[in-house]
Amino acid sequence: MAEYIAKATLVHNGQIVKIDETVELTEEQAKHLGDKVEKKAAAKKSSKEKE
Repeated sequence: MAEYIAKATLVHNGQIVKIDETVELTEEQAKHLGDKVEKKAAAKKSSKEKE
């Protein structure tokens, strides 16, 4: 499963997910929700973290 950011208030597994909160969804779930969620970009490591 991937992390998505809620762009609308959602109910997922009986829990309320508020706007801008992170939620884990399958690709199929995210596709069904359409523009109500946005895939969370992978965090980039800084050069200091790579060392």
